[in-house]
Amino acid sequence: MVMKKIQQITEVLEKLETEVKALAAGENLVVKKEKWKFETGQWISSPPVVSDGVVYFGSKDGHLYAVSIRTKKAKWKFKTEGIVKSSPTVSNGMVYFGSYDGHLYAVDIKTGKEKWRFRTDREVSSSPAISDGTVYFGSWDKHLYAVDIKTGKEKWKLKTGNYVYSSPVISEGMVYFGSGDGYLYAVDIKKYKKETQTEKA
Repeated sequence: MVMKKIQQITEVLEKLETEVKALAAGENLVVKKEKWKFETGQWISSPPVVSDGVVYFGSKDGHLYAVSIRTKKAKWKFKTEGIVKSSPTVSNGMVYFGSYDGHLYAVDIKTGKEKWRFRTDREVSSSPAISDGTVYFGSWDKHLYAVDIKTGKEKWKLKTGNYVYSSPVISEGMVYFGSGDGYLYAVDIKKYKKETQTEKA
């Protein structure tokens, strides 16, 4: 029993010694665990989203990609005129995402065709949040926007003191987001919408 234990310990030590020597020699001992990979040709910092067997993500090459998990190939790619760093949001057959070309896009997930685009005055890197038929997102033009998901028309916007890189979060009728001005904002959606409509009237 004792000899068996000693033998096991010896085997472990020998294995560790081999690995240490290999590391010292500069050998790569990392075992590749990826099942597959997909190349865009440029760096990717857009956090991917998975929906119904498809991975959606953006790239510095200006495209949003829809890649099938089963085939490992692109179902389609949608070209914008800027870097796509925003994480896409999928809802009701559409994918919503921002681009450095200053637009928020709504694209059909089956066809890869644009339904609408909404223009801001600066880059959009904020990842959109959707609630009750409205998509919320920030822009480098210092605003948080609330846009109708069907029409792509602005419902309201709120100006902050600096770029809005932050991705908004919706909870219990409130939208929370940060700004480059150093503040976290909490906005009552219904109240602010009414105030905005009153001001326009």
